[in-house]
Amino acid sequence: MTDATPTKLVMYRRVPAAPQLSVMYEGEVPMADQADLKQLVGDGLSRVTASKELSKKDYGAGGSVYVSVTLTCDQSLPVLDLAANWAKHLATKYASEEYANLEAQLRQLGII
Repeated sequence: MTDATPTKLVMYRRVPAAPQLSVMYEGEVPMADQADLKQLVGDGLSRVTASKELSKKDYGAGGSVYVSVTLTCDQSLPVLDLAANWAKHLATKYASEEYANLEAQLRQLGII
């Protein structure tokens, strides 16, 4: 069993009307969420990925958020199923949080 919890988080935030708000992040899933994922690693021979995109665009104004979460896990069917559900949950969670931040910044700038 592996001690590490190999995870990957990719987030793109694209705002054509305000390029200063566009960001890209690639790194690991935050440590606060990794504790729950340690049970999934097992032999570490499989990976599951889930993604979520949220956007608000109105004639060129607005923006979008895309999040992808990849988890390395055991290759047994129950663990793959659990890992897929966790990846989907985390992708939705991070996309929703980042979208709320983006929406607040767009309102502050008067774009939406």
